[in-house]
Amino acid sequence: MSVNSIEVNVVYGVGVGIYLVVMLYIGFRTSKIARTIDEFVVAGRRMSLWLTTSSLFATWFCGGTILGGSGTAYSEGIWNTESGWGVIPDPYGAGLCLLIAGLFFMHKLRRMNLLTLSDFYLKRYGKITQTVVSILLISTFIFWSAVQVIAAGKILEAILGWNYELSIIVATIVTWAYTVMGGLWADALTDFYQMLILLIGVVVTFICVLPVVGGLEALPKVIPPEKLQFFPTEYTFNAWLAWIAAWMTIGLGSIPTPDLMQRALGARDEKTAKAGAIISGVMYWTLGSLPVVMGLLGTLLVEKGIIPVKPLEEDPELFFPLLVKYIAPPVIGVIIICGMMAAIMSSADSALLAPATILAKNIGKDIIKPDMSDKSLLVLTRICITILTIASLVIGLTYPYVYELNVFSFDLILAGLFAPLVLGLYWKRTNEVGAIAGMISGIIFRILVAGLIEGFTFKGITYPATWYYYTVFSPIISTIVTIITSLITQKANPPKHIIV
Repeated sequence: MSVNSIEVNVVYGVGVGIYLVVMLYIGFRTSKIARTIDEFVVAGRRMSLWLTTSSLFATWFCGGTILGGSGTAYSEGIWNTESGWGVIPDPYGAGLCLLIAGLFFMHKLRRMNLLTLSDFYLKRYGKITQTVVSILLISTFIFWSAVQVIAAGKILEAILGWNYELSIIVATIVTWAYTVMGGLWADALTDFYQMLILLIGVVVTFICVLPVVGGLEALPKVIPPEKLQFFPTEYTFNAWLAWIAAWMTIGLGSIPTPDLMQRALGARDEKTAKAGAIISGVMYWTLGSLPVVMGLLGTLLVEKGIIPVKPLEEDPELFFPLLVKYIAPPVIGVIIICGMMAAIMSSADSALLAPATILAKNIGKDIIKPDMSDKSLLVLTRICITILTIASLVIGLTYPYVYELNVFSFDLILAGLFAPLVLGLYWKRTNEVGAIAGMISGIIFRILVAGLIEGFTFKGITYPATWYYYTVFSPIISTIVTIITSLITQKANPPKHIIV
C-alpha cells in the first residue's frame, strides 16, 4: 500500500469516526426526551411532516438501495427478461410501497392510536392473531437487520480496508447505542441528518461520474440498450408474471411491516402520516434512480479501466464502494462514505426498534405480564433491542445465507399478513378465524407448494426457480381463503368492529 493510499484511508477513517460520534451524541441527547414508553416507541406522536418524511425516506433508502440497486443495474440492467430480475423491486417497487401506504394505510392506522403494528391485529382480530403476527415479524426483522450489518461490513472493508468483522461490529454497536438511548426520537433525528448526508453523497458521486462518461447528454448513448429495458421483452405469461411479482415483492410485501407503520404511529396527526409517506415515495423514486443510473454506466467505467472488473465478477454489489474509491477525491469520498453508512444505519435502527417493541409490548406485556407498568415496559424494550442486536450481529457474522433468508422472510409477510391487514381495514366482515385461515393458507402455499414443485431444499423453498408464481399467488390465495372463511364463520366468530 502506498503512502498516498494510507493517507487517503486515514482521511476516510477520521471522517467516518466523526460521523459515528455525532450519531452517538444525538442518541445521548434524545435519551433525555424519551423517558416514557410513548416517547420512546412512537416519539410521543409528535413527529412533524419534515421529520416523518425524512425518517421514512432514510429508512427506505438503505444499503440495499445503494449496493443492491447499483450492483443489480450493472449486472442485470433495469429489467432482464431472461433472468427475471432487475431493479424493479428496488427502488421502483419500494417507492410504490410508500405511495400505496400513504394513500390507503398510514392515516387509518394513525387514527387508531396504536403503539405497534401488532396492536392492529390484536384490536381487529384477537390475541392468537397478534401472537402469530408478532413472531413472524420479529423473526423477519432479525434477518433484515443482519443484512444491514453485512452491507456496513462490505462498505468499510472495500473503501477503508478495515477488517470485515471489525467493520460489522463497530457499525452495529453505534446503531445499537443511539437506538437504545433515544428510541424513535433518536431514529427520527438521526434519520434526518443521515438523509442529508446520504443525498449529498449520492448526488456528488453522480456529479463526479458525469465528466468521465461524457456529460449528462451522453448518458442515453453510452448505456447499453439492453440494460435500459423497463418492460419484459417477451410476451409470455411467465415473463410478465415475473415482472408483476418484482413490483409486488416490496411494493406490497413491505406494507405490513412494523418499521413503516411505526412512522405512521409517530406522526403528529393523520394528514402528516399520509403526506409524509407520499412525499417520501416520490423522493425515493427520484433519488433512488441515481444509484441505478450509475450502475447502468458500469460497463463503460470498466471498459475505461476506471473500476477493476475482477471484484465485480465476484460480487456486483461492490460496484458503488469501488466507484467511490476510484473516482471521488478523498474529501468528497468522506461525505459519500458517510452517506452510505447513513443509508445502512437508518435502516438498521428501524430494523432493531420496531421488532424489539413488538417483542416487549405484544409478547412481554400483552401475553406474559399484562399488568406490566409503562416504566417496566420501557426497560424491557431496551433489553429487547439489545437481544435482537446481538442476534443480528451473530447471524451477520456467521450465517452465509442471510440475504436469501431475508428475501424469503418478506415473501412470507406478503403471503400471510397482507390480506388480513387490507381486509381488516376495508372489510368489516373479516373475523379472526378468517384472518388466521388466510395467514396459514398463504404461508403454506408459499412453502409447501414451492417445496413440492421445486424440491424441499434450501434454495427450492427460499428462492425457487419460478419464484414469481409463489410471490403473486400466495397473497391471492390468502385473500380468497380469508374472505370465504370469514363469511362461513360469521355467527360462530363475530368480527370485532373498530373505527378505522
